[in-house]
Amino acid sequence: MTLEAPFLLHADSYSPRQFRELVDSAFPPAGYIFAEGLLVAASQPGGGDPPLSVDVSPGVDTIIGTDGARYLCANTARYNVQLEAAPGAGLSRIDAIYDMVLNAGSEWLIDKVTGQSSSSPVSPTCPSSSNPLAYVLVNSNAQSIDNEHITAALSSGAWYVRAMGVRA
Repeated sequence: MTLEAPFLLHADSYSPRQFRELVDSAFPPAGYIFAEGLLVAASQPGGGDPPLSVDVSPGVDTIIGTDGARYLCANTARYNVQLEAAPGAGLSRIDAIYDMVLNAGSEWLIDKVTGQSSSSPVSPTCPSSSNPLAYVLVNSNAQSIDNEHITAALSSGAWYVRAMGVRA
C-alpha cells in the first residue's frame, strides 16, 4: 500500500478515482443521494422550446453510476426535455424525467421515459442507476404542459435513501 499526499494539498493533478473518493467521503454511506435544484417545470412560452416540453432548472445531484461509483453532477443552465406527442382522445400517460451517469462517469444525461398511454396511466420505471426527478402527466391531445401536471420525485436540498426513494 502506498500513502498518498492529502488530497488537494498541492497544486498537482489528481486522478478520477481520487475525486470520486472525495465525493464519497463528503456524503453519507453508499445508497444515499443528494439533490439541490434540478426542479422540473413547464417550459417557458415563447422561449423557442417545443410546446410539449419541460425545463430542468440548474442544480446538482449525486448519482450512483452503472459502475457503482458515486458521481457529483452539475447542471448550470436551464435544460429542456422534449416530450412525445400527446395521446389521442380518452387516453393520457405519465412520463418520467430522470438523470443518469453513463460510461463509468464520462457522460451525464437528463432524459425521459415515455409512459404507456392508458385511460388509467401509471408512472413508468426509470432506468437502473438513474435518479427520477419528476413525473409529468400528459393528457389527451395536450398542446402544452402546465406545472400542475408535474409531480416532483425529489425535494430540493434533501438527502434520499436511493433504494427506497424516501427522504433520509
